[in-house]
Amino acid sequence: MKTLYLELKNGASGDMVAAALYDVAGRDRELLSEMQSAAPDGVKIYAKDCLRQGVVGTLFTVESENHGHTHRTLADVFAVIDAFLFPAEVKALAKSVYEIIARAEAEVHGTTEDKVQFHEVGSVRAVANVVCACFLLDAISPSRVVCSPVNVGGGTVRCAHGVLPVPTPATAELLKGIPSFGDGNCELCTTTGAALVAAFADSFGNMPSMTVSATGYGMGGRDLPDRLNCVRAFVGDAETTTEKDDCACEEVAELVCNVDDITGEAVGYACEKLMKEGALDVNTVCAQTKKNRPCFILTCLCRADEAEKFAALLFKHTSTIGVRVSVVRRICLNRETEVVKTPLGEVRVKHSYGMGASKRKAEFDDLARIADATGKSLAEVYDEIKDFVKQS
Repeated sequence: MKTLYLELKNGASGDMVAAALYDVAGRDRELLSEMQSAAPDGVKIYAKDCLRQGVVGTLFTVESENHGHTHRTLADVFAVIDAFLFPAEVKALAKSVYEIIARAEAEVHGTTEDKVQFHEVGSVRAVANVVCACFLLDAISPSRVVCSPVNVGGGTVRCAHGVLPVPTPATAELLKGIPSFGDGNCELCTTTGAALVAAFADSFGNMPSMTVSATGYGMGGRDLPDRLNCVRAFVGDAETTTEKDDCACEEVAELVCNVDDITGEAVGYACEKLMKEGALDVNTVCAQTKKNRPCFILTCLCRADEAEKFAALLFKHTSTIGVRVSVVRRICLNRETEVVKTPLGEVRVKHSYGMGASKRKAEFDDLARIADATGKSLAEVYDEIKDFVKQS
């Protein structure tokens, strides 16, 4: 199965996604010529080689004579899309991206989709980035698109509505149901980037087992000191029967300590700190020590090269004076997260597979959210969506 994997650990924007797709397509000058020919009068499209941190990729830029401050409705944006001489299916996909944005903006601003006023995302340059990304996806024509979790960055960003936290409210709304995280002190995922991910992705997770035939780097417009500012794309052939994929087998460190002289609250706090620092798993069981005292046996799993780091955390946050460390092998099923549409709304479904096993489970947080919104019990919610979870 021809698979496109988009690595978004450094964020996503419309121009970066378009650049990554152009780069992974081999920087085909005929594709660039088609985009340039399809652009309406006054719009110039460029795809140039860009070197960042020793890595060569593509920088995708759009110049427009109409670059003033804009207030476009969804109908206005559709008119801009229709001005491009792309095939109907490409323009339909681009319109669906903006419909997704309109729904998010309407939810944030408490209005209807037809009354939403697009500012930055409604500019000709932003629309061109989106429609070109749709054209390039159509040219690559993958059978499946898998995306990694999205890094949204952090801090604040100035836009037409003032200074807003990252992710902006519209971007946060777009990322509902999509795995994401925040690492950085600037905006890394834009509204158009989030919308393209929502429209393109069939599932989310780690890079699937695949024979890679091409890689691409879509560079952002800024040089960032702490990361390679790019979207990375992989195209390859993945197994059509995913249940046959080999499972991941890795060596991990298992740290164990007994504590009998701290409170349950302190143990709970220590477990939270370990997980926030990147532990793979933390658990406790109750036991009895040699002096017949009740105690907690605290077990922490971490990557083998981080054993000393987590031993130090155990010493810092518990009363233990000794930690037992073992290196063990861990076998994990392959895991992906899919967003499934149900009569009660969108629900994230975890798909775990490998070694002849295939399991699907709805994300508990989504079930709880729906139960709270509808007044139904968790059991009632699951009963209504279980067939959609199984068929995803």
